[in-house]
Amino acid sequence: TKFLDRFFDFLSPGYLFLTGDQTFALTANSGLLLSVTLVTLLITLVTVKKFDRLFWLSIKLILFGTLLASLQPYFGKTSALIIALFGWTILLGWGIAKSLSRFPWLLFIFIPIFAYQSINSLHNYFIHSQNLSQSQWEVIYQPLADYLVDHQSAYQKTVVIPKYGFPREYLDWYSRGQVDQSKLIIDQYK
Repeated sequence: TKFLDRFFDFLSPGYLFLTGDQTFALTANSGLLLSVTLVTLLITLVTVKKFDRLFWLSIKLILFGTLLASLQPYFGKTSALIIALFGWTILLGWGIAKSLSRFPWLLFIFIPIFAYQSINSLHNYFIHSQNLSQSQWEVIYQPLADYLVDHQSAYQKTVVIPKYGFPREYLDWYSRGQVDQSKLIIDQYK
């Protein structure tokens, strides 16, 4: 069911690039690369007279990967889109190569943009890897425990909304027992 909806959704620009934060998402970082490469691809499609085998290979990969992902029973499973991603990468690279061979002056526009893209991608990758290396409990409860230890004397009561399980135990653990448990209220209300 909804095969065509999934198919056209998976062909959308939101699924063209892998990012650090989500498996498939169009972010400002990937959007920059997308905007540059799509322009060169459009220039090439307008100016080229004959499509070579690389172009048709990329089209087949895009359609096959998208078709395969669309046939999966649940909407959230998009692992087959990796095949389509390779197709898009080949197609956009083909467009860049063809357009630069016809208009070499475009290189002076693309070099700073790709340099920025590469640096930004590496930065995002390392930030994301660092966040993943810590457990979710540590990310949430470690800074909260530090804050409570530093500021609990200024408050009569402290209400903590539990994002993960065992908030009282983890806050006690990360604060080394320095959180005043008599002031601590764990409640779901916001």
